Amino acid sequence: MLTHFLLESPGALVFFLALTAIVLLLIASRHQGPTQRKSAAAAAAVALLAVGVWLLATLWVTDRERILQRTEMLLDLTAPLDAANLDQMFDPAAEMVGPDGQRCFDAHQMLRMLKSNLEIYRVTSHRVRRIGASVESSQSGTSWLELRTTLQYPAAGGTAPIPSSWILLWRREAPDGPWLVAQVKCTELMSLRPSCDYWR
Repeated sequence: MLTHFLLESPGALVFFLALTAIVLLLIASRHQGPTQRKSAAAAAAVALLAVGVWLLATLWVTDRERILQRTEMLLDLTAPLDAANLDQMFDPAAEMVGPDGQRCFDAHQMLRMLKSNLEIYRVTSHRVRRIGASVESSQSGTSWLELRTTLQYPAAGGTAPIPSSWILLWRREAPDGPWLVAQVKCTELMSLRPSCDYWR
């Protein structure tokens, strides 16, 4: 929680600190002598703290933010399909599981199925309706998203919107290594819970 407000969404904290600095300056302007000097010094210190918090949040990228960035990157690699770079997003031991956790495909089978389908049904766009992420440890995390994907059907000569919900498990071997997809789970597809047989 502290990381979120300090490094990811510091706006409220920076606003509070800036407001505090303004109040201290007003106090300094209405007094003379030691009170004025102390209030002015305190206002300067609080203002510097606000700037420091903003700079820290700007320069520091948390693991949660990195996982969100990788999730968005993964989507970009499917619209249009970038097969070569898509491979680099997955852990060699990655798997696809059904809504109840049953194993459907290993990494090789999953990527082959994904590429085959995306070559037939081209993704023209993704609209992210909801996205989030959490970090369980320095080497594991989760992201979840709700999408509205527009697919192009070459045979029919048209497009169709496909709503879906996904959970992605992420893993990395070292604290400074890249986050890779370790597990893919589709929890909902067009208001249905797709079993492993759906993808085969």
